[in-house]
Amino acid sequence: MGAGPLGLIPDPPGVPSLSPSAAPAGWGEDAPIRVRYLGGFSFTNSRRPTDPWKPSRIRTLFSYLLINRNKVVLKEKLHSLLWPTTLYDSDASGLKVTVHALRKALEMRAGDTPDAFDLRYEDYGYVLHTGGAVWVDVDEFEALTNQTRIAEACHEVTTVDELCERAATLYRGDFLAGETGEWVTEQREWLRSIALRVMHLLTRNAMSRGDSSAATTYCRRTLEVDPCDEETYRTLMLVHARRGELGQVKRWHELCTRRLSEHLEIAPAEATDRLLHRVLGSRLADSAP
Repeated sequence: MGAGPLGLIPDPPGVPSLSPSAAPAGWGEDAPIRVRYLGGFSFTNSRRPTDPWKPSRIRTLFSYLLINRNKVVLKEKLHSLLWPTTLYDSDASGLKVTVHALRKALEMRAGDTPDAFDLRYEDYGYVLHTGGAVWVDVDEFEALTNQTRIAEACHEVTTVDELCERAATLYRGDFLAGETGEWVTEQREWLRSIALRVMHLLTRNAMSRGDSSAATTYCRRTLEVDPCDEETYRTLMLVHARRGELGQVKRWHELCTRRLSEHLEIAPAEATDRLLHRVLGSRLADSAP
């Protein structure tokens, strides 16, 4: 399975699509109902004040169906999601009660946009349909990265940077930060990998145009997503080497070494050590009589 022009990996087998592929970036900017998952969950409706939706089985069911909307999710799958230690056959009524409660919650939160959500029972499962009144940050994030892939293939560097900046702004943190569950972890890691690719591309383009200030900003944001991203440490070392800040070069190398050891129990790659030795060795050679 090959990567696209950006190095963005296509959807892996078994991971549900994050949104309808036809959704263009900016498609729901005027939508009154806005659902965010990146950096934590939030549900807002500009037409009607809504209370914070606290974690519950009802909210978990909503999130899973919304992420997989327009697709039928089998009852057994939903039951295992909500009651992972209980067999479906032994308690089938619990799911029906939760679905009924979700319908009531959506009816209340949708307010005067009753066509925003349509939760149906179809083919031994449930499917959630949404109208144009609903915007989801994950969908927008995916649409932006898809458009970036096209712009990169066409060598439209300015457009690539603009799209990546918008995507990076949307990525405010991990998917459903602080929550657990296998499906949450799977989506979280997948979206995190896309965010890292976006940051790498922004960093690469900034370095290419000689904008070291922007490059270091993107490096910082990259390390917020993955503190063990070794390529980012090499970029920071190179930026400070060009400024003649050798002490900072060495400190970034030391931080990289420490984090790789603590989190992954590995040493830096040969390329990272070689960069340090080349930078310091070059300066020593310049200062020799």
